[in-house]
Amino acid sequence: MKLSVHARLAVPLLIGMIISIALLVLSELSHRRLTAANQALAISMETQAMAAEVLVLVTDAEDGGSRLPARRAAQLPGALSGGTAADWYQTGCAH
Repeated sequence: MKLSVHARLAVPLLIGMIISIALLVLSELSHRRLTAANQALAISMETQAMAAEVLVLVTDAEDGGSRLPARRAAQLPGALSGGTAADWYQTGCAH
């Protein structure tokens, strides 16, 4: 059985189109899963940041705020210019 020229061209083209459509569908499904995972990760990181902030506040409250000045000084931009954060804070550069 001999296939015509049109059939010999059409069969590979149809197979290629079917494979391309399948890849497109699988790509869209994986993109949706990736987007959902990314949103879940963002929510998780936000929750973790809030939990860390609460932990710092509770720890400072338990210590009577004794570590608060050094910690605040470390967060200020000038603390990176030299020396330790505590040295920078004690020199009166904190406002």
